[in-house]
Amino acid sequence: MRMRTRSLSLAALALVVGGGAASAQVTDQPGGGAFKWYLGGQGGTYIFRTPAQDESAMPMVGAHLMVTARRTAVLLGYEHGLGNDEVSQFTLLPTSTSPGATQTVLFQDLQKYHAAVMAFPFKGHVQPYVGLGFGILTVNGVRPVPSAGDPGSEEQLVRLAKSSGTAGVVGLLAGLQFRLGPFAAFGQYTINNVPQIKFDVSADGETTNVRTNLLKSPLHTFTGGLRISLGSAREDVTGGGY
Repeated sequence: MRMRTRSLSLAALALVVGGGAASAQVTDQPGGGAFKWYLGGQGGTYIFRTPAQDESAMPMVGAHLMVTARRTAVLLGYEHGLGNDEVSQFTLLPTSTSPGATQTVLFQDLQKYHAAVMAFPFKGHVQPYVGLGFGILTVNGVRPVPSAGDPGSEEQLVRLAKSSGTAGVVGLLAGLQFRLGPFAAFGQYTINNVPQIKFDVSADGETTNVRTNLLKSPLHTFTGGLRISLGSAREDVTGGGY
């Protein structure tokens, strides 16, 4: 009887330890019930169109910081698209001193600062996820083509082009994540709107109107990357640390 009782006690202990280990494995991953910090990097491709060229691809690299809760996460990220003389244009509406015209420009790269709220509906080592995000998209390295000739005029045109290349964007994302020990590999697709903007710029006492954007909506992003856990995102009341 004593041997049987001891065997039952050992079996119960094994079940508790095994269950705790399995629970720790699940909760140690994003969306698995742990409040954790994750630092990650990603690479991929922007697919975009401009008013002057059809669909084009641009390589992209970036980094992000993610804080996870039980089945949700908040992500802050930065992306840099590496282009080469991408062609676009914007429209100058007529004023009393200018008949208005379409100005062609070249730009070099894209930058996006963004934040997103993500949901992980299922626990496990392979997790699909969805999210909603917003950010600021900027077109850099803009120069007019052909050159305006007069340095002052060219400077003004570049300033106008840069302004029309900056916009707030909203995006939807979906992805799949794979847990590899303290790492999480992922693949993700994001679609962003690129709204038109209209604004006034004063030069030499005259107001010049700019309308449109250097990019046409939508902007597609395909990314893959890796995240690593940095530990707990909050202190345990009883444990006082990680």
